[in-house]
Amino acid sequence: MSINTANFLGRYAIAQKNYSKKNKSLVLRAIDEGFKKHKLRVKKAADLVLARVDTDSEKLIDITEGTRDNLIAARTVFPFVLFPDSICIDRQKLTIVHRSFFRTSSTINVQIDDVQIAKVDVGPFFGSVHLASKYFVDNIQSINFLKRSDAIKIQSLLQGYMIAHHRQIDCTSIDNGQLVVLLNELGQSSTT
Repeated sequence: MSINTANFLGRYAIAQKNYSKKNKSLVLRAIDEGFKKHKLRVKKAADLVLARVDTDSEKLIDITEGTRDNLIAARTVFPFVLFPDSICIDRQKLTIVHRSFFRTSSTINVQIDDVQIAKVDVGPFFGSVHLASKYFVDNIQSINFLKRSDAIKIQSLLQGYMIAHHRQIDCTSIDNGQLVVLLNELGQSSTT
């Protein structure tokens, strides 16, 4: 029994001994109103908790839906790399997969917000992307022998995301196609 309930019951017992019938009914009504108010407060608190859980689950569902569609994905060119590496960018994270043998891989996931540097080296046919994040163990991850156009697109998309994040622009409500175009335009460099 809670302290508030014991307090109400104690008041009720004292009221029955000390008051006349008219006063007893007034006290009983006051105690009943106190119980009703307490029940109402408990119900409102429960409703607020349920509403918060609903909004949190809705936010999680929205975030999960954003990770299903890749904004860009690229693989290294096969004849130059026997086991092709891949890089994939969605709305939430950057995924790098390094393959060393058949059915073996090393996967690195990092939030796009945590990417600090996106550098690209391009030649006439191929390009390399070098990425730095505070969470990378080696501090720089490189993906070599990408198609030249893929390397440039990845770098400009990541650069656009970094600029948008730095300026605190929310990209969650923008359509995927439009988001890719806008981020590429924002992150466009003069090295193309």
